[in-house]
Amino acid sequence: VPLDPKLPKGRVSEFSVPKSLQKTLASGAEDVEDVFVAVRLRKWSKGMSMPMMDIIEVVGKGSMGDDLDFMTKVIVAEHGIESGDFSADATACLPKVKVGDHWKIPPEEMKRRVNFREKLVFSIDPPTARDLDDALSVQVLPDGCLNVGVHIADVSHFVKPDTPLDAEARERGTTTYLVHTIFPMLPRLLCENLCSLNPGVERLTFSVEWKMTRGGVVKNVSFKRGVIKSAAKLSYIHVQNVIDAGSDVNKAKEALDDVKFSGAYTAEDVIESISILNAAAKAMRKKRFEAGAVRLDQPKVGFELNDDYEPVGAAPYVIRDSNRLVEEYMLLANMYVAEFIAEIFPSHAMLRCHPPPNERKLMELSTFASEHDIDIDISSSKRLHDSLRAIARDSQDLFDIVQLLATKPMQLAKYFCTGSVDEEQWRHYALAVPYYTHFTSPIRRYPDIIVHRLLAAALEHAERQGKSSERDVVEKHSLMTPEICSDVADHCNERKLAAKYAQERSQHLFLCKYLQKNPVIARAIVRQLGQQYVVAYL
Repeated sequence: VPLDPKLPKGRVSEFSVPKSLQKTLASGAEDVEDVFVAVRLRKWSKGMSMPMMDIIEVVGKGSMGDDLDFMTKVIVAEHGIESGDFSADATACLPKVKVGDHWKIPPEEMKRRVNFREKLVFSIDPPTARDLDDALSVQVLPDGCLNVGVHIADVSHFVKPDTPLDAEARERGTTTYLVHTIFPMLPRLLCENLCSLNPGVERLTFSVEWKMTRGGVVKNVSFKRGVIKSAAKLSYIHVQNVIDAGSDVNKAKEALDDVKFSGAYTAEDVIESISILNAAAKAMRKKRFEAGAVRLDQPKVGFELNDDYEPVGAAPYVIRDSNRLVEEYMLLANMYVAEFIAEIFPSHAMLRCHPPPNERKLMELSTFASEHDIDIDISSSKRLHDSLRAIARDSQDLFDIVQLLATKPMQLAKYFCTGSVDEEQWRHYALAVPYYTHFTSPIRRYPDIIVHRLLAAALEHAERQGKSSERDVVEKHSLMTPEICSDVADHCNERKLAAKYAQERSQHLFLCKYLQKNPVIARAIVRQLGQQYVVAYL
């Protein structure tokens, strides 16, 4: 009987039952009611009422919902998440760093890179983050414009193509974040140490710098491999408190009381940078939505856990200006990198597209809205966004429901290879841009590592002013063929979706566990009635 009620029940082929289960079956059927197994569909012939399944793994015996660790094990097995240690071959690819030692950048590598170590660079992440992918910098230029930098961990320096480590990272595809545990894409030596942009240590980066106005209008862009020395690790809470303090410098400094700064920079320097970056980010965000972008946020639940990792508190995760600040610069970096690599490698680049909404489901949304006297325009992404904002101003409850319904026609964004898809299908509907990719999280997403390799090759090609052909550059940098790139893109799409579903299942599991001990009576809005069911929004 599958955990997913949408899937059919199946008959288990007798030869696939492990000996351990055969003994249990012989003693009585009730002993296997709480045994969880992973199965593979073998056949579903015409005339068979249910498919034939083969058992491929016995996950274990336990009760639904009682044991969080066991149910997490079930979720991991259900979605094929790789939870084991990295192989000896993969770990052999890592730098030889003893416990307690600081890894030093080789002098020859330092010579090849731009020195950003004297710049004020800092990271902004969730309070518990240990894999720090990205950091920001800003400098006011003599002409009043800004030099803004997004500095991304240079994972591709450590993960070389065609190595066991690369193969294992590719197979995992992404880091999977569950409520109380993480299954990383890379060994912890890389994701929490050598690649992580921790404060006070020199780290390798791939950096994007823009000259832009204070209103976020980009004048020019450059891509560089560099070295940074982050001055501080800030959390979204720190930055939000600084933003909320406004012009009150003392209050802003109090918000950073527990932050340790390295180098010559002070809290005042960081506060000024946050203020400048936030103002430009707000202006860019405003222009982005005016150009047709649409934002549909899915509600997420955050949990407070005790020492035994059991939920003792639950609340919606709120997106604030500090989150939006970081998001705006990450989006900008992804867009500019996407355009650059697609221009240099029109057949080999890995981009990310978002197809337009499903027309039939979009019409269902429009019909629902008209039946309930809700004014919503579905003719374009911009008009849909403007309609949702107008509803939000009138009623937050109604906005929550309509936004939830508006996500249903949306198709999934996906990775693709430019050599396998017609250019008119490259666009990203929700962002309303012609080019987009993932560049900013190489510690936790494999496509970003591929994009870093593409960017490195594209920069070399551009520096040589096109003297080498695309094919020569592809061969020199061991870039994938369009066919292999397309296969990897498909695999990464599948792994990203599996990680998403596993995360949602984990959140649902912990919410149920919390509500078992902390029942809540809540106001709900009925949005749909059936003969045997009610759909309600809390």
